[in-house]
Amino acid sequence: MKEIAKNQFSKPIPLSPKPSSIVLLITILTNFDLFFRQIAWSDDFAIRADSLKSGGNETFLQITANLRPLYALYLKFAFARVVKEEHIFFLQLFSLVGMVLLGLVLFQILRDRGFSQRFSLFVIFVTNCLPTFQQYTHFATISIFTWVCFGSALAYHLVPPARYTFWPCFLLAAGTLIYPPAALFGLALISIDLAQEISHRGQNLSGALKAKIQRIFLVYGSGTLTGILIAYTVGYFFDVQFAERTKLITNFNLLFEKIQFVVSYLFITSIRPLAIGAGDNRIIALQVLPIMLLIFLTVMSYQEVHKKILILALFIFPLISSASNIVIAENQFEFRTLPGLTFGGFFVCLFLMKLQIQRFFKKISSKIVYSILTLILTFVLVNSQWNSYELWTSPGIVRQEAIAISIPRLSKNVCLYIPSDSIKPLPRLGIYSMRSDLQSSWVTDNIFAFSPNVSRSTKTYVENEIGDCKANDLIIDFSQLGKLPFRKHVW
Repeated sequence: MKEIAKNQFSKPIPLSPKPSSIVLLITILTNFDLFFRQIAWSDDFAIRADSLKSGGNETFLQITANLRPLYALYLKFAFARVVKEEHIFFLQLFSLVGMVLLGLVLFQILRDRGFSQRFSLFVIFVTNCLPTFQQYTHFATISIFTWVCFGSALAYHLVPPARYTFWPCFLLAAGTLIYPPAALFGLALISIDLAQEISHRGQNLSGALKAKIQRIFLVYGSGTLTGILIAYTVGYFFDVQFAERTKLITNFNLLFEKIQFVVSYLFITSIRPLAIGAGDNRIIALQVLPIMLLIFLTVMSYQEVHKKILILALFIFPLISSASNIVIAENQFEFRTLPGLTFGGFFVCLFLMKLQIQRFFKKISSKIVYSILTLILTFVLVNSQWNSYELWTSPGIVRQEAIAISIPRLSKNVCLYIPSDSIKPLPRLGIYSMRSDLQSSWVTDNIFAFSPNVSRSTKTYVENEIGDCKANDLIIDFSQLGKLPFRKHVW
């Protein structure tokens, strides 16, 4: 057993400058659109407006009621300094730095587990294109979440060799005080260790792996519970009314609904991690069946029972990383709450593909493999950028231009003309179903939050028919939103 443990926790492979530079380049390339146009979105308006009205105190109390006091402090500090909309870029850049650090830790973990440099960089590339992390880098309000994922991954990396568990527990407690779903991101990384064992054809490492998983759950449990305890203490100190989303499952009806939610949303998402389309059952089946077939083929390709079990268990830990979604009574689907699920599901699918390619195409030319790989990466990159353009950039440009034209003619009362077609939902998952965030009152009520010269006495109201706007009031026409092209079918 001592020899097994020694091999399992062998000396890490040093991180050289070349892959570090490639990780940096990947992060910039996959988020290149951020450098051209800065788009404020959704909660950004309300938080900035509250910063102007109350110094961010209302936002602080609201987020603290959601058991995230450190996140509340971050928003209070950050949006006090975002005076103009283009200043959003500094928060996005902060998020990009977090993505670089997360990529470096993930790369190190993958290399330590014996995966090749090319495979590891492929994983980092697609991770940057996952809907979850595209939200983290584009949506200024949640720009700190990449740092929470980085802290969780770093805690995972530190657990096995650490003599003391203080720093991993500290990182997890701090992450929990910011955003619990991201703090649990590292639990999905257990699938990487399971993949290492499946690939290992020498001695059996199950004993060391079991001890490692036990220690990981002990550390993550301790750190998370510490963070939750601190969050409740802070909440009681400020006398806040804790939000509905913090309430746990308390009866069998809620438990049955949760089981349905886990199977129909979480598991299905984990095996199509790049998909943002809800689609109909036929489209979902076309996306899901190949992965189910891949799982079946991989299970049948091994004779060892424990490896068959490990293959089936690969998806368990991405699901466990969504524990914050599973234990609460609320059933709300948002990619931003599922970093571990989407990353873990993507990694498992990619790993199973890798095993089958090695099995059936041992003699295939490396040039052909790399050509196919380049085509896949290009498709993933273009698809993720298209998703981002449709969600943020395209409607954001319409909103920015309409506001810029109207500000010189601003009156005391402003009618925002938003036809119903402009906010009709799309067949997407989560916030990707929004044609524009102008359908949210916290945006329309604070539409001038990033216009420093606009009088604070200006009042806005929304009408779906232009004839309902009151006489003498300035009309800002957002009907162009309904004319924007959106893809009917998305991956």
